[in-house]
Amino acid sequence: ACSASKGSSAASEAGMEDGMEDGAKELISSGRQLVEGEQLSLQGEPLALILSKVRAVICVIADRESAERWEAVARLRLFCEGATSSEELEEIGSRKVNTLKVLVELLEELSPALGTNTTKAQVLEDVVWLLERLLCSVTLNHKILLKQTKAITLLLHVLARASVLRAPVLHGGSMGPLEPAANVLCCLTFHSSRACHQVIDANGCEAIAAATRACLGVPAGKGAGGAQPKQQPAGPVSPPALGRRNSLVAPDRERLACSLFELVVNLCSMLPQAQDACEATGLFALFLDRAATAVRALPDPPPVSTADPAGSAAAEADLAHASAGVSIVTEQLLLALNSVVWCNQRNQTLLCESETLDALLAHVFVWYSWTTQSGAHRSRLPPSYLASLLVVLGAQLDNETVIGAVARTAHERTLPALAARLGGALPRLCPLADFVTLHHLLLDQLLDIRHNHQHAEVVAEALGNARWLVRHCSESHYLFVHMHGALSVEMLLRCLGNVDETVLDAACSTAAAILHGSRRTQALFLRKHGIAVLRECALDYNADIQVRSLQLLAMLAHAHPACRHELRDEGVLRALLRSVQAYPYETELQVLEPTLDLISHAVTECARNQSYVREISGLGALCEALVYVAKAFCSSGNNTAAGKGEGEAGRGRGEARPAPISTDTANVSPSALSASPASLPADEYESDTNRSDPGEKLILSPGTPGSQDGYVHNPLGGSARLWPVKMRMSERAAGAARASGAPQ
Repeated sequence: ACSASKGSSAASEAGMEDGMEDGAKELISSGRQLVEGEQLSLQGEPLALILSKVRAVICVIADRESAERWEAVARLRLFCEGATSSEELEEIGSRKVNTLKVLVELLEELSPALGTNTTKAQVLEDVVWLLERLLCSVTLNHKILLKQTKAITLLLHVLARASVLRAPVLHGGSMGPLEPAANVLCCLTFHSSRACHQVIDANGCEAIAAATRACLGVPAGKGAGGAQPKQQPAGPVSPPALGRRNSLVAPDRERLACSLFELVVNLCSMLPQAQDACEATGLFALFLDRAATAVRALPDPPPVSTADPAGSAAAEADLAHASAGVSIVTEQLLLALNSVVWCNQRNQTLLCESETLDALLAHVFVWYSWTTQSGAHRSRLPPSYLASLLVVLGAQLDNETVIGAVARTAHERTLPALAARLGGALPRLCPLADFVTLHHLLLDQLLDIRHNHQHAEVVAEALGNARWLVRHCSESHYLFVHMHGALSVEMLLRCLGNVDETVLDAACSTAAAILHGSRRTQALFLRKHGIAVLRECALDYNADIQVRSLQLLAMLAHAHPACRHELRDEGVLRALLRSVQAYPYETELQVLEPTLDLISHAVTECARNQSYVREISGLGALCEALVYVAKAFCSSGNNTAAGKGEGEAGRGRGEARPAPISTDTANVSPSALSASPASLPADEYESDTNRSDPGEKLILSPGTPGSQDGYVHNPLGGSARLWPVKMRMSERAAGAARASGAPQ
């Protein structure tokens, strides 16, 4: 009996293996037909059919004996290029298809072909591009890739071979696999601390340093082994004329440079050991050298002319045009430098001893004088000025010795050199001591939020203080957002998810103050999945919180058309239509107004959202709400409550109810469900002056230190009006104020 059962079991297993082999053969056969076919896109086909075709192509790629492997990779790239929704890319990269695992195995197989002009090298570029497409567009696929233990190491290997790729690839006008590999690592480390640990464990800073040197055109041996010795100043250097382009990086390498700099920001803001690794590999020394060169190459601001405001505006426009192409690269370099020196005493000391500090101080002093004279709005402050100020202040965090050294450098070297170069003293001197204390106060608020998340009163007070500081000083907005990577935005999102009503209300007000007028901050907020967090706030039972959340969503949809598709994918648009349908019974008029405003922004110039509203029966609810509102406001002598009763009476007389908002997506066309592949706009620091800030009812007028209303013009100390007199100061901020000479 035992032998008979064993024989039947073996037979069944053999039958299963034969069945699996037959299924695999069928998939490979269908995959070859797809590869040899003429269809180049899967656009418009059902998702189930798309997955079956992709699975067949993946089987061909995984078959090492197949002669159509490389053609299958090219066909898979065409499929992913034609994907029009994040849902399709998520399914293609899911465990059902096993795409990411096969791509990682193929990347390991093709790694020896790096730097050659063979067919395998071209296939390797396609593989890295596919990883970028499947991971940077859909963050849900990150966990699947991180379970592949060799994935991070292989991507770092691509960066480490940048010196080999530089001659045949970089000089040929193509980034090859470098740019997509840097983008994948940047995206993974931005969203996952686990990815940061894997990069550091694999000695990723050495690979990043090699890629950065290749991108910037620096010899491989320069900057290795720690910071470079201090160089003697070469005397005052005249600024370049307007229209002269910065030589920091070639135009075709700007995106790669920005990705590498942001990768350093992600690592150093997450792991302190990454700062030491950057110093040990020479990356910090390279940043110091290039930052000094880039800042000195930036043009001085145009002269402020009160007699001819039109001429001054023209000069300002010329300046903006001249620095538009290089401002983002220089800013990213300075942000990376700030992340390396942030609260790291050794790196802070090295920065203080280098010539970079003098260049940064000179840039800050010149532009501060211009901004206070011209009364520039926060959105018009140049990013290079704000980032330079951030580095100078970050180098003094928790280091009273460096605070004194920076003050001596400013008095003994920077200000005399500026006076000699400009032919006189600056009209307005920067109150550097006040900024040092302000920077420590902003850090105190972040630490209070992080370490007291169980104490609602402390968190709400810290959020209120941060909101006050951001509104009162133009520079504090940038300092707070970019203080340490994405720490501020992460803390804000955590507060927006708090269940306490006091914290949630304060978080909404602070978010409005931080997001208003800064497209860069808005884009950072969206990358951190801010739409999903605000969706939960918009469903809160508190009407005031609902209104503020809806206003924030409308502001984001107005400034970033790409996030309108995310409103549909996250279910926000469907929830809005349900809220409109519930008026006047469950939805108040106070909530209806921002709801309709958000819907109008969501469907403006977005055909997919328009068709989506029609297909889930949303037009009926909108029309009925229009009738009710018209009756409420057009009836003479009726207030809102009377209008509401009129609508209810009309409904009772037998008016037809619209069809309910459908919850079934099976009957919705793929074009309505698909998301836009377009990326977020790259425009920065633009302000929509026609929209009001929904953060607070009373908007504080912005004050800038150094103005004529009672501020002391002293670079070491000046005004205590950057922060409220009654604001609680920690021992850290008080010590910084004592060291810098600022009032406490």
